[in-house]
Amino acid sequence: MKKIHACIFDLDGTLFDSTAMWAQVDKDFLAKRGFAVPSDYRAHIATMSFAEASAYTVKRFQLKEDPAALCEEWFAMVEQAYAERIELKAGAGAYLRTLKAAGAKLAVATSSTPRLYRVALEHLQIAGLFDYVASADQVGVGKERPDVYLFAAARLGIKPEHCLVYEDMLKGLCSAKAAGMVTAAVLDEASMTDWEALRREADLSFCDYANAPNLAALGLLPVKA
Repeated sequence: MKKIHACIFDLDGTLFDSTAMWAQVDKDFLAKRGFAVPSDYRAHIATMSFAEASAYTVKRFQLKEDPAALCEEWFAMVEQAYAERIELKAGAGAYLRTLKAAGAKLAVATSSTPRLYRVALEHLQIAGLFDYVASADQVGVGKERPDVYLFAAARLGIKPEHCLVYEDMLKGLCSAKAAGMVTAAVLDEASMTDWEALRREADLSFCDYANAPNLAALGLLPVKA
């Protein structure tokens, strides 16, 4: 494995402990329209941009609604939680600071929108740890393609093969891997059914940040930009 110069993190389900919140949003949103949440719904939309997810939802449930209006409804349902109540996964903050202290560049590659992730990063007091935050909104496609990971790497000035991507969703992890990046699978409730596949595909894997890979011990750090 090559030296790691940058670590790129997904947010929801990887750094943010937000799975239960989004599950409730899905339940309330679809119940309002007379639908139960299909078992595969969250897996389908988890790696999409908000624009893609809203268009998919309108098509799947044959809704007579504007996709942009769906996005606004989602934002209204979760914006306050992101600004005031969202929490990091246990140990994630300390892990980020350890990487930063060791000299690694840090970035975010998220399907979330700036309206949500900016207030969350400030609330959690980790915004200053990241050298760049990239979102699917900026590249126009979700994580079924590697564009957002490559965009983050380019903004950091680091070649893809020297980037380690942390992901909890199989589609996203496979996209990063296809881009030539090193990958780490993070266990989350939303992706438990894919955990064995995630472990097979990933270069590294862990169930919680107490057992996250020690890059220095693996000989991958210290790094030099």
